[in-house]
Amino acid sequence: MGGRLLIRRSKRIAVHLSVIFVSLVVAVGVTLGVVQYFENREQQALLAEKAFAAANKAITVKVSDIFRPAELAVELVSRNPVMTATTLQDRLGYRRRLARYLDLNPTLASVFIGYPDGDFMLVRRMATDADRERFKASPDTQYVIQAIERDEGGFEEGVFIFYDARYREISRRVVEGYTSYDPRKRPWFQQAYRSGKQVKTAPYIFFTTKDVGTTLARLASLLPVPGTDIALIDDRNRLIAHADPSRLAMIDKQDPSRLILADIDSPENKVLKQVLNSEQGKTDDIFAFKVEDEAYRGLVVPVTVEGSGDYRLLMAVSDKDLYADVNRAAFRAAGYIAVILLISIAITVMVAGYIAKPLAALARDVQSIRRFDFSASEPDETHIIEIDELSVAIDSMKETIRKFLDISTAIAAEEDFDKLLERLLDEIIATTKTEAGILYLTSDDDKYLIPHAIRRDGRRPLDAMVPEVSLVGPDNLMIRAVVDEFALGAVATPEEIKNLGIAGAIKEMEEAPRNLLGAPLFNRAHELVGVILLMETDEVMDLALVKFTEALSGSAAISVEARQLIAAQKQLFESFLQLIAGAIDAKSPYTG
Repeated sequence: MGGRLLIRRSKRIAVHLSVIFVSLVVAVGVTLGVVQYFENREQQALLAEKAFAAANKAITVKVSDIFRPAELAVELVSRNPVMTATTLQDRLGYRRRLARYLDLNPTLASVFIGYPDGDFMLVRRMATDADRERFKASPDTQYVIQAIERDEGGFEEGVFIFYDARYREISRRVVEGYTSYDPRKRPWFQQAYRSGKQVKTAPYIFFTTKDVGTTLARLASLLPVPGTDIALIDDRNRLIAHADPSRLAMIDKQDPSRLILADIDSPENKVLKQVLNSEQGKTDDIFAFKVEDEAYRGLVVPVTVEGSGDYRLLMAVSDKDLYADVNRAAFRAAGYIAVILLISIAITVMVAGYIAKPLAALARDVQSIRRFDFSASEPDETHIIEIDELSVAIDSMKETIRKFLDISTAIAAEEDFDKLLERLLDEIIATTKTEAGILYLTSDDDKYLIPHAIRRDGRRPLDAMVPEVSLVGPDNLMIRAVVDEFALGAVATPEEIKNLGIAGAIKEMEEAPRNLLGAPLFNRAHELVGVILLMETDEVMDLALVKFTEALSGSAAISVEARQLIAAQKQLFESFLQLIAGAIDAKSPYTG
């Protein structure tokens, strides 16, 4: 049978939906995974830095454990506010303290600090004339500061600044090429940064002096978590160290001209006071508390110093500052998810519209059938096989119904019985899209099937002599169909063709049939009226064709029966008229 060809590049609707939703899920999963990966990595780094900084702030420093002067100097410098100074001008303000470490420790060649942004400051003592000659310094030079300053705009400058014994600047000199030195690339910086502890490098040649020596290095201990309040107090609850030096001193109420150490009871130290007074602070564990409805985390660490009173290290940080980075990451992730969902919704709506459009057209076709409108409609293009198949099925159904109606109309309009049979067979051949057919009617004694119409497709006659077929003769397709009382199909074998006696008709066809289809015609009294034999050139017989022909055969049988009854009534009426006429002609001459 013919019909509209399916689009071969189409895929099953399950494939389309699977690809769409799997793609969306994969896209969401990959995006969230990538975002979460980078967020976790960033948060892990931040948490590691915070934990590292917090651990360094909370260490119990036992001064008695520091034996060598160099190690003590490194520890003290790592806790000096110069470590957090951001400009060279601010760092130079600590030159006196750094120079004192050199004066008190003759074994130290220099004290230097490397900053995470690549800045560098080194304080060196000019102990001999050879040292001054090496740096081309004036005879009264006692110290030289070698510094590198960089900023985000790309500016970088290396400078040597010379000072006398009273730490007054004598001169300064910009040194070309000195900025090639980057402390972050030096072994002492990298080892100290990774370990978080004091490290000692293997002997190496110093960058400037070319002397051989060893560097002792320590990561700064004053790199606070943003928002952290940290202080060291004595046994009298006075602040002796704080991340903010301005909070260490206060005006003496008894003598306003004198400064004294600030105590924990100062208003600006209310958070630290809460840490100190908390019962949980005695457990040496981080604990949660609130100040004015704001959540904090606190820690109290005892610090024992030999030969002195007990000290305590207090630390407090608000949850808002502690989780600021995490909250920002959560908001960013929520933004990514919202964007992905919006895109997914847009894609889903677009795909749903793409799928729904041909379905809506099919719904309109079904509505037209309900209105008895069986005209052909222009199909919407679709790549979904199920929708395309449904469209083909609806079109075929409309065409079938239309053919039934056409057959009924044609039969009703035809008055000649012989032409009716030919018209009926033409319509059946056209409807079933077969190549040829023969319509047999039963003989008066119901023993034979007599051919009354032989037609081919295109409403053309098939000029061939076909013999009558005995209903008790050799087994053939028509006899089996009559016995089974429904349409049957069979392969057009030479034996089948011989038993049916249709070899002559086949010779007149353009192409020999490969399959045969027989449909018995029974009237309303279930009496055999005839048989329709159809010839099909397709290699495989379509089962739908068999069922369809069986349905047509019922209508055809009723049509044939109706025409036979009409013909019989007409013949009866004519016979009655003839009988009356004969009676009149044979009347008595005496009555005439």
